[in-house]
Amino acid sequence: LGEAFFNGWEGQASDQAAAATWFVRAAEHGHRGAQRNLGEMYFQGFGVAQDQAKAFKLLKRAAEPPLSDAQFNVAFMLHTGQG
Repeated sequence: LGEAFFNGWEGQASDQAAAATWFVRAAEHGHRGAQRNLGEMYFQGFGVAQDQAKAFKLLKRAAEPPLSDAQFNVAFMLHTGQG
Protein backbone atom coordinates (compact mmCIF):
# COMPACT_ATOMS: atom_id res chain seq x y z
CA LEU A 1 0.00 0.00 0.00
CA GLY A 2 2.87 2.37 0.76
CA GLU A 3 4.10 2.24 -2.82
CA ALA A 4 0.58 2.74 -4.18
CA PHE A 5 0.15 5.88 -2.08
CA PHE A 6 3.66 7.14 -2.85
CA ASN A 7 3.36 6.75 -6.63
CA GLY A 8 -0.38 7.25 -7.02
CA TRP A 9 -2.59 4.42 -8.27
CA GLU A 10 -5.52 3.97 -10.63
CA GLY A 11 -5.77 7.69 -11.28
CA GLN A 12 -5.34 8.69 -7.65
CA ALA A 13 -2.79 11.36 -6.85
CA SER A 14 0.32 10.58 -4.86
CA ASP A 15 -0.06 11.00 -1.08
CA GLN A 16 3.41 10.80 0.42
CA ALA A 17 2.24 11.28 4.02
CA ALA A 18 -0.14 8.32 3.69
CA ALA A 19 2.66 6.32 2.06
CA ALA A 20 4.89 7.04 5.05
CA THR A 21 2.17 5.79 7.41
CA TRP A 22 1.95 2.47 5.57
CA PHE A 23 5.73 2.13 5.26
CA VAL A 24 6.07 2.70 9.03
CA ARG A 25 3.58 -0.08 9.74
CA ALA A 26 5.37 -2.52 7.44
CA ALA A 27 8.84 -1.45 8.62
CA GLU A 28 7.87 -2.08 12.24
CA HIS A 29 7.10 -5.67 11.24
CA GLY A 30 10.53 -6.11 9.69
CA HIS A 31 9.69 -5.55 6.02
CA ARG A 32 13.07 -4.58 4.57
CA GLY A 33 11.65 -2.96 1.45
CA ALA A 34 9.46 -0.71 3.60
CA GLN A 35 12.45 0.11 5.80
CA ARG A 36 14.41 1.09 2.69
CA ASN A 37 11.56 3.16 1.23
CA LEU A 38 10.89 4.93 4.52
CA GLY A 39 14.61 5.56 4.95
CA GLU A 40 14.74 7.17 1.52
CA MET A 41 11.70 9.29 2.39
CA TYR A 42 13.41 10.57 5.56
CA PHE A 43 16.62 11.16 3.60
CA GLN A 44 14.83 13.29 0.97
CA GLY A 45 12.08 14.72 3.18
CA PHE A 46 9.29 13.21 1.05
CA GLY A 47 6.05 13.09 3.06
CA VAL A 48 7.96 13.36 6.36
CA ALA A 49 10.28 15.89 7.95
CA GLN A 50 13.79 15.34 6.63
CA ASP A 51 15.79 13.44 9.25
CA GLN A 52 19.20 12.05 8.33
CA ALA A 53 19.55 10.08 11.59
CA LYS A 54 16.24 8.25 11.05
CA ALA A 55 17.11 7.71 7.39
CA PHE A 56 20.44 6.14 8.25
CA LYS A 57 18.97 3.93 10.99
CA LEU A 58 16.25 2.60 8.68
CA LEU A 59 18.56 2.10 5.72
CA LYS A 60 21.13 0.35 7.88
CA ARG A 61 18.46 -1.97 9.28
CA ALA A 62 17.24 -2.75 5.76
CA ALA A 63 20.80 -3.44 4.61
CA GLU A 64 21.71 -5.88 7.42
CA PRO A 65 20.29 -8.96 5.75
CA PRO A 66 21.70 -7.94 2.37
CA LEU A 67 19.38 -5.70 0.42
CA SER A 68 21.55 -4.12 -2.25
CA ASP A 69 19.57 -0.87 -2.64
CA ALA A 70 19.79 -0.21 1.08
CA GLN A 71 23.48 -1.14 1.18
CA PHE A 72 24.15 1.41 -1.56
CA ASN A 73 22.23 4.12 0.31
CA VAL A 74 24.10 3.39 3.57
CA ALA A 75 27.41 3.58 1.72
CA PHE A 76 26.38 6.87 0.08
CA MET A 77 25.38 8.41 3.41
CA LEU A 78 28.66 7.30 5.01
CA HIS A 79 30.66 8.59 2.04
CA THR A 80 28.98 11.99 2.15
CA GLY A 81 29.22 12.32 5.94
CA GLN A 82 25.47 12.04 6.50
CA GLY A 83 25.48 8.73 8.36
